[in-house]
Amino acid sequence: MQAFLNDKTQENATGAEPQVIITDMDPVMDATCKIVYPNTYHVYCIWHLSQNLPKNLKSKLGNIKYKEFICEFWQAQNSLSVDIFEQRFQLILEKYPNASDYLQNPIYSTRQLWACSFINRIFTTGMQLTQYIESINALVHKEVSSSSSMTNVAEAINSQMQKEDLNMCFIS
Repeated sequence: MQAFLNDKTQENATGAEPQVIITDMDPVMDATCKIVYPNTYHVYCIWHLSQNLPKNLKSKLGNIKYKEFICEFWQAQNSLSVDIFEQRFQLILEKYPNASDYLQNPIYSTRQLWACSFINRIFTTGMQLTQYIESINALVHKEVSSSSSMTNVAEAINSQMQKEDLNMCFIS
């Protein structure tokens, strides 16, 4: 993993390490990033977090409680102040003791990598998802064929980006 990241850095136009890196919550990637990119701000992809929560908590909480929990969790995650985040997260821990172990580790212990109150201090161009880039990449693969024009591809990408912008306005 270390060699791969070093190679990717060298392929970069400047050879410099990135300012921010968004990863999928993989512990090996976490450790590697700390070694290879010690000055890079590390952020977890919120989409991957949203996939891990139901896998680890839905069976412990049941469907109805999980739906309540997830609303409260995203409210805490989107808190703009650290104090409000901490208050909301503490209430979640108290309200959902069956989820406490998983919520404390790895979730709470890595809060600086996914909670808005911590991440908003770093310029990430508003990104907290690897999915955004992946969705644009998938769109390009779908739109590009031997008969497609660059205009059609550009229009499709522009349309997708406008949808993403509207989505971000709705979420904010």
